[in-house]
Amino acid sequence: MIELPALKKRSLILCTLMTVIASGCSDHPAAPGSGYVRITVATTGGDRDDGYEVKTDSISRFVGRAGTLVLPLPVGTHSVELRDIAANCVLDGPAVRSLEVAADAEVEVSFTVECAETGVRVEIRATGQDAPPRFELIVFPGSVLTVDANSTRSITRLVPGSVQLRLNLRAHNCSVIGDSIFAVDVVNREVREVLFQVGCTYIPRTGPIVFADNETLTLMSADGSGQRRLSRGIHPSWSRDGTKIAYADLNCDDTTELCSGSLAILDPLTGEVAHHAAAIAGWYPVWSPLEDAVAYTGANTSEFLLYDIANSTVTKIIDNVYGRHPSWSPDAKHLVAACWGPGMKPGAVICRFNRDGADLRVLTSGIYDVDPAWSPDGTRIAFTREGDGPSAIMGMNPDGTDLVKLAEGRRPAWAPDSRQIVFERDSGLFLMNADGTEIRKLTDGFHRAPAWRR
Repeated sequence: MIELPALKKRSLILCTLMTVIASGCSDHPAAPGSGYVRITVATTGGDRDDGYEVKTDSISRFVGRAGTLVLPLPVGTHSVELRDIAANCVLDGPAVRSLEVAADAEVEVSFTVECAETGVRVEIRATGQDAPPRFELIVFPGSVLTVDANSTRSITRLVPGSVQLRLNLRAHNCSVIGDSIFAVDVVNREVREVLFQVGCTYIPRTGPIVFADNETLTLMSADGSGQRRLSRGIHPSWSRDGTKIAYADLNCDDTTELCSGSLAILDPLTGEVAHHAAAIAGWYPVWSPLEDAVAYTGANTSEFLLYDIANSTVTKIIDNVYGRHPSWSPDAKHLVAACWGPGMKPGAVICRFNRDGADLRVLTSGIYDVDPAWSPDGTRIAFTREGDGPSAIMGMNPDGTDLVKLAEGRRPAWAPDSRQIVFERDSGLFLMNADGTEIRKLTDGFHRAPAWRR
């Protein structure tokens, strides 16, 4: 935009204010042989200028873009000129207006200016998962702006000529589809359109995964790297705050098929282990989301039990129902598990019951359905179906509806954001999206029972 020199503009503003004050406060009409001119200015459109210079005869004053001046002038013929109109603005009618001033009379002169934006309109269209909420746009020369994802931003008041736009991607999970730099020829009173397209991928926002390597608890990053051995044990489960791991520390006799030992709780940072002898022969432990108790199965009895951590006491959750691998609902009010017992079909089914054992419901009817895992967001349950053909990981709603096969494998465990599942196969651990897509291998070896830290 074209601006008046600072000193000149200040002088015009001061002069205008003194004129308006003088004309507005005077109790007397104009001096004999003089009258008034009322000058009004209206500005429309985009990129409107801040104001203009008004020249009457040899005197210049400043007027705002929607301003009014009332000036005394001697009787006779005069001219009023509107000056300093920006290049992107057009005056309706001539810039110089002639007028006749009569004694003690007021003459009106009106100017209308129509402006238009000059610049570029940038749209950033982001697709895929985990797109950042906004992107950084560098406008050469010298400006850095932000543009919200899947929105547009107008960059106007630009000087006509060449301008370069570059999208600066700070998100490493995103890449530009097509051009990341545009050279735009800015034309006066026009807005040029520029489209940046960005594709993004999922970012695991998760802590490490613990699993059993044969009978040794092992910690690794969510991408399979950085494996670190912790302690002897099987069936690990993270506490809700991610500071402790409950697991089964058992010795089982292959001849009698009886196990000794108990549940244990490990601090993965210090390596400190606390054995909880009251939970005799406990396996498949899972922490309550309230962190007050651990639900587990008796290795020798297949009963569902609840270990109260504060009081070191054990209670049976439900009578005449047996099984393994309980899993809590996110609100800690319900559990799902692999179940068998009186009145149930042979094999194993996925059942659901309250924390106190009430309201038992059978959710599946497969030949052998085991290893259920309730998603952290509470919307889905994944489990293993065995029987006809290879073991398969299935998914369903918490009421047993919308049953779908996700992938071949066993022992699913959810990511903390419920968007991925880690699971086991004979050759190691694998990772997939919650809908069964994009399966990739994480580890090689006899790796079992993965658990993902929240």
